[in-house]
Amino acid sequence: MADFPFEERVYLRYLHDISEEIPNIGGMYATMPEEPGESVQLDRIGSGNQQWRIVLTRLGDDVVYKIAGFIPPDEGVIPIGLAPAWKNDGAEPGSRIRISTLDDASSYNVDVQNHDEGWIISILPTDKYDKLGVDRFAGASGREVDIVGVPVVNPPPPHPGWFVSKA
Repeated sequence: MADFPFEERVYLRYLHDISEEIPNIGGMYATMPEEPGESVQLDRIGSGNQQWRIVLTRLGDDVVYKIAGFIPPDEGVIPIGLAPAWKNDGAEPGSRIRISTLDDASSYNVDVQNHDEGWIISILPTDKYDKLGVDRFAGASGREVDIVGVPVVNPPPPHPGWFVSKA
């Protein structure tokens, strides 16, 4: 995790199942919507603003992360804390992930695995969720980024994740 590009601009390519082989080309990328409050979308590379930063923050004594959008300097200066960032609609699986401000954004745990050309990460919501037997991940349903529930069984079933490459 030491070489992971925290705080740097990255692309997030969606992986329906992190155990599958990652194709060299293609795939769908997390894409910032045009307006605050809209859902984060999946789209082909080059379709809109697809640059993100995984920003370290604290939740009490715990280190957690927020997923912040990158706004190019030519589009204006964004005051600290008002940058666009991911916010869960709710804690339950199926809840959409929308764009809010960094100060109001949801926090996540991030598990990182090195990969040949980048990193594979799992993004796990930290908001309170009391249902036993379900792990939650930032994933997608169709073209909208949302919270995906995966049953806790042994052996663990496949779960969604993201292939990270530097922007």
